[in-house]
Amino acid sequence: MNTEERLQLILQEPAINELNANVVSDKMVDIISQCAMLMGFKVPEPRELTLMAGKVTANLYESYPFLRLGEISICFELGAKGQFGEYFGLNWRTITKWLRGYQQCDLRYRAKLAVEAEKKALPPVSEAYNLQAENRFLQNSFRRYKESGSMERVMSVKVYQTLQ
Repeated sequence: MNTEERLQLILQEPAINELNANVVSDKMVDIISQCAMLMGFKVPEPRELTLMAGKVTANLYESYPFLRLGEISICFELGAKGQFGEYFGLNWRTITKWLRGYQQCDLRYRAKLAVEAEKKALPPVSEAYNLQAENRFLQNSFRRYKESGSMERVMSVKVYQTLQ
């Protein structure tokens, strides 16, 4: 599954402002430590890691409450790959730059458009609806036949239906 497909699934999850701050903070500890390992850095000491995760969590609730936990994980992955500029170590400034870059990136924009288009799409027509429409059509055709006495219009419609 590519990143855009993952992001489309993630965008259907609840935003962080709907989650408990402790859950978000714990997840941030995991995300930051995974990112440090991916970048080849030593994972920060537990005290430093908890402090950084707490600050990032507070910033998320203040400036990015609409993001989802999965989006933040993708943001860190893309940031570690260098997609949001040069990497100067895992620090507050870098994380803020990544979040800002992710918020404005094309990948997120395309995924949000795809999710919104999917929500707006009409559901497929049911068999019951098709049957109801056909009955209504037949009743109208019969009513027109009774009014005019001519089978010409009714027969042309029947031929058209048969050809479909």
